[in-house]
Amino acid sequence: MNTWLRATDQKYLDSLKLELKKAKTPKQKIKCLYSLSFEYGLIDPRKGINYGKECLKYAQQIHNIEDQSNAYNGMGNAYETMANYDSARWCHQQSYELAKKLNSRQYMAVTLFNVGYCYKEQGDYRNALNMYLEGYKLVENEKEYNPRIHYYLGEIYMKIGDYDQAEYHTHLGIKKCWRPYHDYVKLNFYINLGKCYAQKAKTDSAIFVLNKALVGLKKNTDQLSLCTCLNALGEVYMYRKEYAKALEYFTEENLIQKKINNNNGQCISHMNIAYCMVNQKNIDLHEAKKQLLLSERFLYAIGNNRDMQMKAYDKLAGAYEKIGDSKTALFYFKKHTYYKDSLLNKDKFHQLNELNTKYESEKKEKQIQIQKSAIEKQNTLLERNKLQTLTLAFLFAFSALFGIFFYNRYRAKQKIRLLLEIQRQEKLRENALKEKEIEERTRIAKDIHDELGSGISKIFLIAELSVQIARSNETLTENIKTISKTAKSLADNMKDLVWSLNPENSTLDNLIARINEFSSEFLEEFPIESAFDFPYHVPPLKISKEAQRNIFLTFKEALNNSVKHSFANKINIEITLNSGVLHIKISDNGKGFTSEKIKKTGNGLRNMQQRISNIGGKFEIHSSVKGTNVQIEYKLNENESNTTFM
Repeated sequence: MNTWLRATDQKYLDSLKLELKKAKTPKQKIKCLYSLSFEYGLIDPRKGINYGKECLKYAQQIHNIEDQSNAYNGMGNAYETMANYDSARWCHQQSYELAKKLNSRQYMAVTLFNVGYCYKEQGDYRNALNMYLEGYKLVENEKEYNPRIHYYLGEIYMKIGDYDQAEYHTHLGIKKCWRPYHDYVKLNFYINLGKCYAQKAKTDSAIFVLNKALVGLKKNTDQLSLCTCLNALGEVYMYRKEYAKALEYFTEENLIQKKINNNNGQCISHMNIAYCMVNQKNIDLHEAKKQLLLSERFLYAIGNNRDMQMKAYDKLAGAYEKIGDSKTALFYFKKHTYYKDSLLNKDKFHQLNELNTKYESEKKEKQIQIQKSAIEKQNTLLERNKLQTLTLAFLFAFSALFGIFFYNRYRAKQKIRLLLEIQRQEKLRENALKEKEIEERTRIAKDIHDELGSGISKIFLIAELSVQIARSNETLTENIKTISKTAKSLADNMKDLVWSLNPENSTLDNLIARINEFSSEFLEEFPIESAFDFPYHVPPLKISKEAQRNIFLTFKEALNNSVKHSFANKINIEITLNSGVLHIKISDNGKGFTSEKIKKTGNGLRNMQQRISNIGGKFEIHSSVKGTNVQIEYKLNENESNTTFM
């Protein structure tokens, strides 16, 4: 079964047609019909399906299971080109059932990869990865197997957002392409590699690799892969805001998508063309609206792939916003938000991480089984040595005494080595878990920044647009301004949350830098004289994330109280570290407050006291008619430092 191993040129197709005319036996006809079905499936899928049906008819006549499986595979490939993934999946499942009867691990794996690909394109990543892993298990220990499994695994890792793993599988797949007909396969791997580079902001490398793939693909007949490459190049240039260049690639892609009747591809390419048009200086408004309407006409083709729906609605909202149609922009933005929330909270986050964990767990279990097998072999060998030693002891009594002594000593050393190895493996697992935790915190911080940040920005933008529309209604304007102010406040709080989640910020120098940054930005908005006494150099000492968060929140609330409640016109902030104790002092010349007032309205002060107490620190507040003085003390633990700075 040669699925996805090569594409060819028109000359080869003509030779196949000529060979089919000359064929006399069903077997000869089947060979030509399957090749024609597969090749035409990439450039004229309707023809490919007809050739596949004719191939199936002859294969059933001679009761050849392998040829029947191939025929279904050829038809499934053609349906994939048209983005009809339900029909494609049905054909590939029929092919799998026939492959099981052949008891061929290679055939079964290829058909499972095809089924998984259809699930992936429909947005069902759980079933997609299950199919990929099941197929991979069948062939991973074989000397040679279809390298495209690494292409599919790379795609799934890109969906998860793990671009390092995606790049790893892409390079591994390229290494597996060692046969002459694998040259075409490499071109598809280059597309994935280019996408990985683009996601890592290595746009020059991405463009180089994708152009390399483009040159090769234009020599073959695989129009679907050519469209994928053109789309990837357009996305890279769009990321670089070079919209004129991106428009060229999306326009070329759109012409091919129309030719192969891929409604899914037409929807996305029309949308990208419109998005590039509205982001250029001289907007052709009529043509942009035309492209948007064409894209909306094919929206049904996206089907149930919520990933693709979410991205499509986001681009449509952005395009309509650029051309001034705020009503339609708001409509699509609401749909984008609905799918984003649903996808982020239910499917994508939980399912993909669950499947990723499953895959990694299976790999680790396999490694453990290999280690256990090695230990069992070693124990068997040791038992055999013991039996030989006892036999020699029976024959040579005096020599056996020395043999037993040295044997027991050897066993003791082996046990010690085995115990040390187990302890080393445990240590490695603990370190891996810690690294995973750090990676997870970093990823969550990035997700919050990317997902929530873009949403808040949209709220702020829509509120601003709505103020312009509703200027005649004062009450409505005030309500919308309140929304805008709330969105800005949420954005500020999100910035603090992302900062506290990022494990790279859990150091003393980053904490003090954040306090300095917040103080400067916050006090700029008020007519208050401020003085800062911060150290010039702070060592990058590690502190716990709980201490980092509680100290910053307490400082933030104390500064907010001084500005908004004390009526002060001068605020001093001082930070020192003496003998491993961090001192933070905030003082103002405001009206102060009495102890009775603290009892009545002191929930905020008690919260600050509790935060610092929870991390083993000390919080003090002194107030009089001359002003208020807040002091925070926190002793760094032994793993942190005893450094002193002034």
